[in-house]
Amino acid sequence: MKRFKYLLLLMMGVIVGLSFSACSDDDDDPVRFKVLNPELTFEGVGGTQTLSVQSPEKPTLTITEGADFLTLAEASVEGDVYNYDVTLAANQGEKSRSASIRVVAGTSRKDVAISQAVQPIDVPTGEMTHSAKELAALMYAGINIGNTMECPTGEGAWSGTKVNEEYIKGLKAAGFNAVRIPCAWDSYIADKTTYEINAEWLNRVARVVTWCIQNDLYVVLNSHWDNGWLEDNIFDASKKDAINAEQKAIWTQIANKFKDYDEHLLFAACNEPGMNETSSKGKKWTDAEAVARVVEYEQTMIDAVRATGGNNAKRTLIVQGLGTSIAETNDYMTALPTDAVEDRLMVEVHFYEPYQFALMEEDASWGKCYYFWGKDNQVAGSDRNTPDASAEAWVDASMKKMYDKYVSKGIPCIIGEYSAMFRNLSENQDIHDKSVAYYGEYVTKVAKNNGCVPFYWETGSVINRKDGSVKKQTVVDGLMKGAQEGKYPW
Repeated sequence: MKRFKYLLLLMMGVIVGLSFSACSDDDDDPVRFKVLNPELTFEGVGGTQTLSVQSPEKPTLTITEGADFLTLAEASVEGDVYNYDVTLAANQGEKSRSASIRVVAGTSRKDVAISQAVQPIDVPTGEMTHSAKELAALMYAGINIGNTMECPTGEGAWSGTKVNEEYIKGLKAAGFNAVRIPCAWDSYIADKTTYEINAEWLNRVARVVTWCIQNDLYVVLNSHWDNGWLEDNIFDASKKDAINAEQKAIWTQIANKFKDYDEHLLFAACNEPGMNETSSKGKKWTDAEAVARVVEYEQTMIDAVRATGGNNAKRTLIVQGLGTSIAETNDYMTALPTDAVEDRLMVEVHFYEPYQFALMEEDASWGKCYYFWGKDNQVAGSDRNTPDASAEAWVDASMKKMYDKYVSKGIPCIIGEYSAMFRNLSENQDIHDKSVAYYGEYVTKVAKNNGCVPFYWETGSVINRKDGSVKKQTVVDGLMKGAQEGKYPW
């Protein structure tokens, strides 16, 4: 029995020894191979480095972490040294990141650790020489990065993609020279007593803004809907103090983050203040106190930005009309916030009219969807034609209201959002598609003719979010035609 125990122990020792020799990840294993540079460190801009493996036989290399931003290619062989090119893309996030490559030869293996810093942000500094009207004249055609950075649950949660530099370059290549960035801020505040915005989010927004300016795009950065903390509570007087406190805190932080950026960057106080309350809750802008609260919240933003100094002392700021409705702003907004700096304010409204063509998704008891728009895009006998009074004539009359109320008095406007939805039809699809393109063209032209800078609302159906390529060229062609034909009245 004792002899059997000795034999059993001996056999177990042999098995353990074999298991240890089967696969080694020891750096100093001289039997199989040696990684000559077992750690690689990259700058945030990315680039290529050489990974060298000394081995009596050709090793196998596999990316085990970071395959979405790392590529690996055979480079050369020098005797028993095998060289590989390790290439990392620029780190466009706001955190350092790591990757790993596994090297295997025979029964030995080694994991190579790779680390990469964050790509630095090169702040575009410069002068603040132009007035609001002069800046407006420099903005040729604008577009929104819609449903992306304003998502309360995180960038790209609605559109499925985050902003990248290729996309920004694509906007420029398509002909746009101005970008509106709807942005969430409240969703990135953990403590509502301090209102401190997450630093990584501030850096992320700064990176996107910087890409735009580096590509010679003007940028409108706003505080968007963001669960409605401000704009869905305009008619609730009990929330005024809390809203003012948060508005001041948010814009103080944004302004400090961007205080050195040049005049390509403009700030917009909010998005559509009170729109949801008037459209779905039956509130009326005849409530003078509610109108005054809109002005007060915008005044809070102006004062907060100006107080930070630097280039913010002269930065052009944008305030919103009531619900950004042209009609309601024209009829009920009796005053604008004041600014100690002359000629550095713009007014923003939006235009999705007529609703039955631009946004209505299904027929209702009170009316049908319109599929066709414009004098040359009618289908004979169809009840889906937009009535003439709601087509070109309506655009003309609406834009003239903004000219008469603000532009004629030296205050330029922006049409911060406008577009018409695409529909899939069983017939006359070509006429519908022409209608949508023509709508964009006509609104762009007439807006400019009336001193309103146009920013087309886009969420990925017209411009590919991954690479900036154009998906609907007829729409972009229409926007560019309207931008060329439209002339600012100064």
